[in-house]
Amino acid sequence: MLGGNINSPLSWPFVHVPIYSILVIVAALTLGGGTRDGFLGDAIVQLLALPLLVYSLVKLLTSQTSSPPWFELTLALLIALVPLLQLIPLSPDLWAHLASKDIWLDTFKLFNLPPSPHPISVTPEATALGALSLIPPLAVFFGLRGLSNSQRRIVVVVVLFVAAFSVFLGLLQVAEGEKSRLRFFEITNPTEAVGFFANRNHFAAFLYLSFVLASAWTIDSLLELTQSRNHRHLEPQQIITFAVGITLMFLLASTQIIARSRAGLALTLLGLGGIALVTLADPRNKSRKTILQIIGASAFVVLLFTAQFGFERVVDRLHFDPLNDTRIIVANTTIAATKTYFPFGSGIGTFRSIYELNETRADLIPNTFINHAHDDLLQLALEGGLLALIALGAFFVWFGACAFKVWRPGLELRPLDVLLARCATLGIALLMLHSLVDYPLRTCAGMVLLAICCALLTTPGAEPKSQYDSQPHKPPRLRH
Repeated sequence: MLGGNINSPLSWPFVHVPIYSILVIVAALTLGGGTRDGFLGDAIVQLLALPLLVYSLVKLLTSQTSSPPWFELTLALLIALVPLLQLIPLSPDLWAHLASKDIWLDTFKLFNLPPSPHPISVTPEATALGALSLIPPLAVFFGLRGLSNSQRRIVVVVVLFVAAFSVFLGLLQVAEGEKSRLRFFEITNPTEAVGFFANRNHFAAFLYLSFVLASAWTIDSLLELTQSRNHRHLEPQQIITFAVGITLMFLLASTQIIARSRAGLALTLLGLGGIALVTLADPRNKSRKTILQIIGASAFVVLLFTAQFGFERVVDRLHFDPLNDTRIIVANTTIAATKTYFPFGSGIGTFRSIYELNETRADLIPNTFINHAHDDLLQLALEGGLLALIALGAFFVWFGACAFKVWRPGLELRPLDVLLARCATLGIALLMLHSLVDYPLRTCAGMVLLAICCALLTTPGAEPKSQYDSQPHKPPRLRH
């Protein structure tokens, strides 16, 4: 079926939502690993995602079977308004009251021109690129929101397949050394595994997020095997699923060592603790002691296995970090600039320009390029101002309500889908923690990964109707 339900009032032959969503996701994960806006790969992903976004929004608003998710639509609009409002040209009488007025006045005087309308953003081109960067994550979220649970599982499997491929790509990058042609960005970490990303920390985020998503299948098969053992009948399918799942988790954890991201290592260990909680919360878990022993043994094997991949690389990384003192200096400069440009913000994507303007001689760091604040909360406050913080607060309200819903007992979903939703809450929490010390959501790939996890928390759509079905399937609902 093309375009979803063939009997729906909207049917676009060129948009098959599940397949097209997968296409956009794969493109984002393989082309969207750059650390700044404006890369050709980002533009390709945005062009691919635009039809999916338009189709998904129109389908939501014209649906005859369910009411539109107004809170989610309002939240998406609020997020999009942050950069868009900063691009509206203001008359000289208005922008003369802004903190950035001196920059524009000096510019007009330099070229001997009279003041003319100018937007809030100090660098409108950067803010426009920031607005365009929202297209892929919004398209993926609303595209996956209408999919059934079986279709969502396929999407997650594709993400895990890309993660597995990235693992072997990272190993080859390290094996070939600094001159490896498999590093796809000119400015990158030349001695670590980075996969399809420019930065090892962002690759590490992809690894730990895939780690927790892969654990859903591993936990589900493990619990099924435990029940099958009690009935003295083991299902080969569950044995294969568990073997594949635990192997993939080993590979993902091992590659964290090759990436040498301290935040990635810490968050992977934290994710392992979260996986234990997910396992203990499953109602099928009757023998908690046995399950914890299996998880503990798996963790030990992971540590033993990863030690073979160069544990001394991690020790060196823990003893040296060029940003160890830099983060404090950058944070102080960012806070000072935020006070100047608050509440309207300097413009999404303008951090680099504003930081250079507010950097003092004492804050200069030799041989260090500062392109982000390494704290997304501070950078968001500087660039987006009060409206961005309101949008962030609304997102946390939505996330808290969804997390409470999926963690409540008695969900009317298949156990694997419950595990996926709960692991998605864990993945979102890890990304939020990572954002306090880095900027994993400043890449197209990072934002799309967050969108996938967010979509897994929403009520799924109806299962695709088979040609042999006489009655339409009713979508399963998350019990409040």
